[in-house]
Order: sequence, then structure tokens, then C-alpha cells
Amino acid sequence: MAVAQTTLEQELVRAGVRVSVDEFQELVLEAVRQLPTTIESENPARELTEAERDALLKGGGTFEPLPPGTPDPRAVTAAKYATLLGSSYKVEDVAKMLGVDPSRIRQRLKERSLYGIKTREGWRIPRFQFDGCRLIPNVDQVIAAMPYDKHPLGFFNWFTMPDPDFWIDDVSVSPSEWLRSGGDPARVIELAASFEYGV
Repeated sequence: MAVAQTTLEQELVRAGVRVSVDEFQELVLEAVRQLPTTIESENPARELTEAERDALLKGGGTFEPLPPGTPDPRAVTAAKYATLLGSSYKVEDVAKMLGVDPSRIRQRLKERSLYGIKTREGWRIPRFQFDGCRLIPNVDQVIAAMPYDKHPLGFFNWFTMPDPDFWIDDVSVSPSEWLRSGGDPARVIELAASFEYGV
């Protein structure tokens, strides 16, 4: 157990996750609590409509059991979410970076010009909206356009992974890279407003 804890501590530091192992475990617990309850079924296809089954299969899904040794996708999602939370800034960190009072950061979180995740311990402000010690240009407009009920991991994945809508020098880039490069924010804002990216 001590070896595993030391390894986890080292990996958290390497990944820029600035929390203790105990804090990280609390974040994992919070992430698991937020997962929807599932009902195990011997025939999951029967639980869906025909249109839902077709959509799942067209999207690359399957009703076959996972091969032995395959990590549980829900566990992977919880770990990714805990890592996102653990590597996020606190309100005071962002206030210091941006040279404003913490009350201004809370105001921006409320008006949705800054993206935050409310946890039991307070706001966590993900790093993916920052470029060094400043916000990515026009990210406030993207955040404001994003539907309020979307999962943070979905937003993170869409915003940081290459997207076929954005190209720089014949290379597909993420919306965040597009904005960092000075690209027109209009398409990013439009996509954010119709956001349907899953976790």
C-alpha cells in the first residue's frame, strides 16, 4: 500500500495535480457520487428503443461484454474527473494570477465568464481555459455560450482535442489552440452553444 501511495504521489506531481493523495481520493469519491446509478441487465439492448440502439451501434458502441481485463469505463471517467478537479485552481489562485480580488472571481463564475466546478470544498477552476497566467482569448464568450448542464469532462474533451472544424497549417487543432492562435472565435462560440459532446 505504501508503494502504491508513493507512486500515486509521484504521478500526481508529474501531472501537475496539486493535491495530496488523501485529497485526491476525496475527489475520486466525489466524482463517483456524481456518476448516474446504473441497473445491471443481462440484455442491455432490450432497455433501449430501436432508434437508441441504432445510434449507439452507428457511434461505434457495442452490446458485447467488455473483454476480460478491460478497465471499467465508469472508473476511468471518475479518475479523469478527479484529475481534472485536482489539477484545477482555487478561487484565490486565479485572483492572484489575474490581479483581482477573490470576490471578482466569484462574480465571474456566477455570470459564467469564467468556468468553474462547484464542489463540497468550494469552487475549482479548471486550467484548460488558461494560457499560462492569463485566460485564453475569448474563452469567456465560449463559456457563456456553453449550455449550463453539460458535464465538465465533455467540455474539457471538446475544448482540448483536435476538432475537424479548426485547422492551422493543414493540421487539425483543438478549439483552445484555435483561440490561442488568434483565430476567429465565432465558430467556437457557435459550436459551444450547440454543444452535445459526451464525457
